[in-house]
Amino acid sequence: MMGSFLITQSEVPPCVVQGAYEWLFGEEQQVQISQIGTDWIQGPSSTPQQYELFEDPWVENSPIFKDLVSLWRAERGVSSSTTDIVLSPSYQSIIGMGPKVVPLILAQMESEGDDPDQWFWALQVLTRANPVVEEDEGNFKAMAASWIDWEEGATFGNSMPGTWPPHELPLLNNTNCYETSPRRNAYNCIAWAAGDDRRWWWPIRLAGVNYWPKGVPREATIDAFIAAYATLGYSRCADGALEPGIEKVVLYARAVGGVLVPTHAARQLESGEWTSKLGQYEDVNHSTADAASGTAYGNPVLYLARTRQQPQAVQ
Repeated sequence: MMGSFLITQSEVPPCVVQGAYEWLFGEEQQVQISQIGTDWIQGPSSTPQQYELFEDPWVENSPIFKDLVSLWRAERGVSSSTTDIVLSPSYQSIIGMGPKVVPLILAQMESEGDDPDQWFWALQVLTRANPVVEEDEGNFKAMAASWIDWEEGATFGNSMPGTWPPHELPLLNNTNCYETSPRRNAYNCIAWAAGDDRRWWWPIRLAGVNYWPKGVPREATIDAFIAAYATLGYSRCADGALEPGIEKVVLYARAVGGVLVPTHAARQLESGEWTSKLGQYEDVNHSTADAASGTAYGNPVLYLARTRQQPQAVQ
């Protein structure tokens, strides 16, 4: 526990709209929220409310979440506009608490039983997921049931094994993934899949920061990435099935303007697991290639193979 802070009715910058935890901390650890256009903190008196400030404020400080829920319901009044409802300052402040508030939202929604409130936009923004089928849209009870079912298999239901943003890789959790080395900035996923833990591989040349194999086009295209791994003896193969004596790499991509843009690579181990370097974050092993799918990397789009050999830094 780190002390306490006060919520008072005085002025702060409009960054509060972007999130409750972008508030400014003063020397005495006071957090002040105020008016955005109109006074939106209402209470029985002007006496500040005091809360304990925990090491992990996102989930431990559920009183903050509960107060924001009350404020949100007061702000929205009689409006029937979903836009007005989800853009109200307190609702945006709940979103600003970040992905770790998702369990609180889901617990709140579950407590509302057959009459769940409009938590669906916040959940989509925070998780980048949407388990609701089209036929259930507008049916809040059915939509809430879909989200509660989704929770059981998501990262938020099974603790995340690392420090990366969970909403970017929502399928990774402690049932299909584990950390193999701490976070480092020296190399990235493309390098790690190539067996290089000394350099940051990326085709775009920026002040000499990025390494790229000689003779390979410096462009972020699928063909260029295939050519880069071809310098190590890789060629395209049918799938990611484990084959004795064969080492495989999977490339991930997102569709941008109808074109697939490479985002990530992982290397298959002799166990059949896949090893990934998650950008600036940890190295992990995950049980399937699909487990690293998400908004950050998109999906696996092709596989490459070569005769298995010990990973080594590229010269």
